[in-house]
Amino acid sequence: MKRKILSLCVGLGMVLVVGATTASDFAEFYVERIEREGFTVVSINRTLLGRVQIVSEDAQNRRETVLNPLTGELLQDLIIPTDRVPLLPDLEKLFDFGLRQGRHGDSPKN
Repeated sequence: MKRKILSLCVGLGMVLVVGATTASDFAEFYVERIEREGFTVVSINRTLLGRVQIVSEDAQNRRETVLNPLTGELLQDLIIPTDRVPLLPDLEKLFDFGLRQGRHGDSPKN
């Protein structure tokens, strides 16, 4: 009986230690991979859901990598060009209907 309890405690302890080191091992693995690909790691954070977010950059891109620290699953690896075109064009041009310069039949008064 004592032997079973002892082996159960040792087994549980090993699972806890392996689980704790695995989370950091996964993050280290991805950090090394990102750096091998030419990116510089800017920050490593935890998200609200407990995931690991690694933000890195190179000369032209920003990279956001998100992984599950328990399983090591890569959830997102997004590369965003830093010189990308803005999503919205210049707002003044977008909302300019030609009313300012009398292009709709209104002649400016002299």
